[in-house]
Amino acid sequence: MKALLTHLPQHFWALAGSVSIRTKILGIVLGLVLLLGLGVTAQVRYTLTRAMDAQLQEQSVSVARNVAARAADLILINDLYALHQLLRETQANNLSLRYAFVLDPNGQILAHTFGNGFPAELREANTAQADEHHRTVILNTDEGPVWDTAVPIFDGHAGIARVGLSETLMRLTVDEARARWPEQIAAWFGARRTQNSSPNLSARLATSRLFHLVVGEL
Repeated sequence: MKALLTHLPQHFWALAGSVSIRTKILGIVLGLVLLLGLGVTAQVRYTLTRAMDAQLQEQSVSVARNVAARAADLILINDLYALHQLLRETQANNLSLRYAFVLDPNGQILAHTFGNGFPAELREANTAQADEHHRTVILNTDEGPVWDTAVPIFDGHAGIARVGLSETLMRLTVDEARARWPEQIAAWFGARRTQNSSPNLSARLATSRLFHLVVGEL
């Protein structure tokens, strides 16, 4: 193994020296394009992640405040059925919403979207004081990070509304954007190959002159 690693550079340079200058140039161009693609992908992923994190936080606050505003009257008249319907409607209209629930001023569950069972530890994971506009925390769950936002209802006199939005859809969007760059590079090289095989003689001659000029400078 050590001997193989020792002779590997020699084999590499021997192989590099046996190919034509045109192939070397194409290899250099390909390497630069791949390197640029990796850099652009990393930058795009970072930028998209930051933008979508901010958007997800804003959406979480917006949904929670909407639930709090619409739930106030339902809590005051003790219409728990309509409160359940409100939470189900909210979840149906927001694909990223993993859960929503409402607590009374004593911390008791009035309505939730968990079906038959409510996770007991979730109740204490976040809260909001009466004088707070909202409070958002990121919870680590089995399904990935969830942006949990708590909003006081009627200044806390009617309880607290809580919603949790998952990052899953956001991550899928970022991963799809990252996966597109190899296709774009392949399309670029495909277009170049088509151009080189074009019957347009003047274009081919111009490309040939440019190549020989570059080679001559080398």
